[in-house]
Amino acid sequence: NFCRGKPQVDLDLIRPAIPVLAELLISSEDEGDVLIDVCWALSYLSDGDENRIQAVIDAGVTASLINFLSGDDIRKITPALRTLGNFVSGS
Repeated sequence: NFCRGKPQVDLDLIRPAIPVLAELLISSEDEGDVLIDVCWALSYLSDGDENRIQAVIDAGVTASLINFLSGDDIRKITPALRTLGNFVSGS
C-alpha cells in the first residue's frame, strides 16, 4: 500500500491519488474490500501534519466516513473512525 509506512511518502507524490480514492469512497456501490481498502488508505494519508489532513478533508470524504459509523461492518467502521480521529486531533 503506497499510503502506508514510515517514513511517509511525500504528499506531493501521492496527492493525485486522493481525489481518486474520494471518488471511490463517495460513489462506489461496492460493499466489500474496495471500500475497506479506501478507508484504510485515507486513514494512512491523513495520519500526519495539517497539510496531509487538509488534503484528505478537501477531497470531500467526511460525510461518507461519518455514514460508515452508523453501519454494522466493523471492517469499515474502524478505518473510518481512525480517519475522522486524525481530522479532529490534528495529527
